[in-house]
Amino acid sequence: MEYRIRKPVLADAQSIFEIEGICFPAEEAATLAAITHRIEAFDDTFFVLEEKTECNNFKMVGFTNGCRSIHNRINDDMFLPTCKNDANGDYVLIFSLSILPECRNKQYGKILLEHLREVCKNNGVKEIILTCKDKYIKYYASVGYENLGISESTHGGAVWYDMALQLS
Repeated sequence: MEYRIRKPVLADAQSIFEIEGICFPAEEAATLAAITHRIEAFDDTFFVLEEKTECNNFKMVGFTNGCRSIHNRINDDMFLPTCKNDANGDYVLIFSLSILPECRNKQYGKILLEHLREVCKNNGVKEIILTCKDKYIKYYASVGYENLGISESTHGGAVWYDMALQLS
């Protein structure tokens, strides 16, 4: 399939919110306010992936977002709609990688992660950090992330694992 990756605009907020709601339980999914804030604040670490349709239009099928930070781990306060982006931070903290279920066998998650990795490398980021549930540890390990163990984050009441990708 043909696809394109681009930065989101505010008009994308509702579509991103809907995809997030499909991919995460309600207690873990970002609110519309949080997504809107992230689009505005995380302009260098928020990307959407669109798939070309039969009508030669593009339809959003997934996204990834996170912030640049001086912190090397995700904590629960970072999921609030007030989380700040620190342009001088050495780390990028991924808050979400969401791909519509019907598009998950097309490698779009890996494509988005690779795109983010290249952007981060080009911008002097030292490490990308994310949290995931135990069932996704092998997936992230397959694209180079190291399991650092159980996270301090208990976002949404879940058990999360810190995963890190060294860039330098």
